[in-house]
Amino acid sequence: MNLDLSSARITLVGELDRQTAHRLLDAARALAATDHSQWVIDARQLQFCDASGLRAIGGTYRIALRRGVTVTMLGASGWLRRALATIKLDRHVLHDVEHPSADTDLTVESMAATYPLARVYSL
Repeated sequence: MNLDLSSARITLVGELDRQTAHRLLDAARALAATDHSQWVIDARQLQFCDASGLRAIGGTYRIALRRGVTVTMLGASGWLRRALATIKLDRHVLHDVEHPSADTDLTVESMAATYPLARVYSL
C-alpha cells in the first residue's frame, strides 16, 4: 500500500486482508489530518480483498465522511464492485459512468437504461 499525502491518493497493492487492513485505516487517519476535500483509493493493483479489507474500506469511508471528504475508488475489479455493492458502499465510492453514484442526477430514461429490470416511477 502506498500513500501520497500531496495528492490524497491511497494505492492498494496486492492483498487487503486481516494482516494488511490496518494499513488502509492508518492511511485514512493520516489523510484526515490534511485539508484535502477528496481522497482517491486506487485499486487497480489490488489482487485480493477479504472481509477485513472490506471493513477497512468502510472504515476509511466513515473517517472521510466525518471530515466532510469525498472518497472515490478507481480501478475496482468486478469482484470488488460486487463486494462493495453487497455492503452498499458502491454508490458512495464508485463514481463512474457504468455504475452511477447516489449523487448523480439520474433521469427516468437513464435510470431505466442503467437498471433495466427495476421499476421506475416518475413523480
